[in-house]
Amino acid sequence: MKNLFALLVLLLAAPLSAQVVAIRAGTVIDPAHGASAKDQVILVENGKIKSIGAGLAIPAGAQVLDLSHQWVTPGLIDAHTHMTLTEIKDAPFESYYLNQSSTLRGLHGLHNVMQALQAGFTALRDVGNSAEYAMSDVRRAIDAGWFAGPTIIDSGKIIAPFGGQSLGIPPRQGPFWQFEYIDADGPAEIRKAVRTNIYYGAGVIKLVADNSAYHYSVEELRAAVDEAHRAGLPVAVHCYTADAADNTIEAGVDSIEHGFELTDAQLKFDVRRDIPIYLATRSPMNLELAGELADGALIATYVSKEQLGFAVERVRAGAEKAGRKLEDVKLISWVYTAISDDGQQAVENVRWFVTQALINTSPEAYPEIFAGFDEKLPSFLGKCREMGREGVETAYKDRTYMTDDVIKRFSVAGTAGDCIAKIREIESFGIKDIWLRCFSAPRSEIEHEKVIVPFAEKVMPAFA
Repeated sequence: MKNLFALLVLLLAAPLSAQVVAIRAGTVIDPAHGASAKDQVILVENGKIKSIGAGLAIPAGAQVLDLSHQWVTPGLIDAHTHMTLTEIKDAPFESYYLNQSSTLRGLHGLHNVMQALQAGFTALRDVGNSAEYAMSDVRRAIDAGWFAGPTIIDSGKIIAPFGGQSLGIPPRQGPFWQFEYIDADGPAEIRKAVRTNIYYGAGVIKLVADNSAYHYSVEELRAAVDEAHRAGLPVAVHCYTADAADNTIEAGVDSIEHGFELTDAQLKFDVRRDIPIYLATRSPMNLELAGELADGALIATYVSKEQLGFAVERVRAGAEKAGRKLEDVKLISWVYTAISDDGQQAVENVRWFVTQALINTSPEAYPEIFAGFDEKLPSFLGKCREMGREGVETAYKDRTYMTDDVIKRFSVAGTAGDCIAKIREIESFGIKDIWLRCFSAPRSEIEHEKVIVPFAEKVMPAFA
């Protein structure tokens, strides 16, 4: 069975890096320019793309990869990963790492990054929780050509005020968190911690600003920024709260990780720094905020006319509040998608993912999402949410509240014709960029050629 997308992960495989590789690509996607080109040849030398074009001469002796019936896209990038950290269900945070050696963590990390590569991710920024620099060693092994893997930028140990990200540990237990973190309080200790990470090979410096009652000061964060920037490294800061965000922004860090409680004023500060902001949301408040402050609004999971009309009007209201026009805000739709020649099968393909999204959606925060459905649906989903993983499975199997109509209202699912009609409807609201998160594995070669490919060519003008 052919995959719809053929990702360029093979370019990173060590056996290919020392020779010329020619890829015959049916369609090459160029996200930078929002375009695509058919019948291209990609020439790769020493692991680097040398040229792309139609009719390029293939050097004698080059290894040829025939993807002439597939689409080829640049690799994906994940800018926030913890590849050596294993989450244990219903267990304290510390149990994620106390029962595993750095060696085992490194091997697990290697397995995970190789899996990520096969999924299409050719670059990862790994921001800590990797024991005694296990991810740094994974990166070295890949760079040495021992294993095929993505490009890795790792942070070494996370730098934090005393206690790392652990709270309330009894004194007799000792500072076991130092397997994962560097305790650093005051500018001098922070500078030393930054230098330690640089010495052991970090490519980005990661700090935790506000995991405890005591937050890093501007002076402390500036010490980290100064020391890291002198070495040419960026600084990333884990920051949830608005109070800590003030210090983080003033210190001139390069990225804020998470930032769930940033205020309007703090977001405006980032706008003044010319940092493009695309706000992904379903919240009425955040839709208005996107219209007021952001470069774009990524409207997540809304599909029905009522939902889309509501979302666009919220963005418009925010834009007008700031003296802007709706046209000043790039509207993007992000939807779960499943396409099949069997429309009911498509609904089933996407059911699990819609169920997960709805269970994690608060009816109080997003009342418009549940308008028009059985009034008991929010209560049912709330009970499932309290049950954890078992609750997701309960909701997934339910057909009393989680009807096909519910699934279709939060996805683009059906035959190719059904999906094209729905996407055209989304476009009618002025939304020209539509991100489809597809869960359609074609069941046969015939379905791929007669359903999936025609759908893509019809629905996306760049592929027409």
